Amino acid sequence: MMDIAGLIMVHPYFWGAKRLPSELAWTDDCEGASATAVFPPYGVDRLWPFVTAGQAGNNDPRIDPPASEVSLACSRVLIAVAGKDTLRDRGLDLAARMRDHDAPWPWMTPGRREVTVVESEGEDHGFHLYSPLRATSKRLMGSIVEFINQQPNSSPANPMVFGVPTTPFKDVFGYGMAMKSWSKRSSMATSFKIGRVGPSNKISVRLPMPTAAAYDDAWAALQWAASSSDPWLASYADPARTFLAGDSAGGNIVYHTAVRASHEVN
Repeated sequence: MMDIAGLIMVHPYFWGAKRLPSELAWTDDCEGASATAVFPPYGVDRLWPFVTAGQAGNNDPRIDPPASEVSLACSRVLIAVAGKDTLRDRGLDLAARMRDHDAPWPWMTPGRREVTVVESEGEDHGFHLYSPLRATSKRLMGSIVEFINQQPNSSPANPMVFGVPTTPFKDVFGYGMAMKSWSKRSSMATSFKIGRVGPSNKISVRLPMPTAAAYDDAWAALQWAASSSDPWLASYADPARTFLAGDSAGGNIVYHTAVRASHEVN
């Protein structure tokens, strides 16, 4: 299995059976702030049971991961949240827990895990996907580029062209879906980025709803990339420069993929 250089989760989809204090402040009706939110709390409450056809509730570890698991992901993590997003505090809570739990094995990191939080004030869930040219979207993308460019030893990164990683990358797998299928604004994606030379390419699959198969598909894609069975990857990819990245549901999927990779390596 290849080393995972970093984990990038943008507005990751996590929830729980018990609401956080900040989530209790939302109104559970069709009026006020919750009515205009991309994911109103009452909608999030119903989403996972609906997606799993009633087979799992909001205490499912896939959307409410246990504290014992957060130490397994990887040594460098970026979590992006949006100020008006109902899921904001879930992302902040995950970031805090990942900071508090050092990586358990020496090969993962020489010291404490590096966790970067990027907050976009005044924005809602997935804003950068439907308004990519907005100033806040560009700042978010710039933060992700900076995170990818940063060297593992914390030495200064090479001079970068704005908006383009100094180490070019290839999207070797893309998994897109609309967890909130009734909203045309909702678009989720998961991608695996591997350092490379040459023009960028992307392979993507779009499904109307995420299922348990999404986790297996993402894992299979990572295994395929690690195998270097593709001639291009075998010749040009740098296994030590692998980043797992996802938006919304994709953020959830890449988190669990990184945890699974940690288990496999151990």
